[in-house]
Amino acid sequence: MRISDNTPSTVLAASVFILDAIFGFFFKPPVGSPFSVVLPLIARASLPIG
Repeated sequence: MRISDNTPSTVLAASVFILDAIFGFFFKPPVGSPFSVVLPLIARASLPIG
C-alpha cells in the first residue's frame, strides 16, 4: 500500500483484523468526525475485531 492510498476504505481493504481502540471510558455521544465516517465502514468490513 502506498502512502497516497491511505484512505479508510483502502486501509480496511488491506487489513486482516481491526484493533478496537477507538473510544475510551469517557466517550460521550454523539459520534463526531472522523469516527462518524469510519465506523460504518468498519461495521461493513467483515473483519475480526479484537
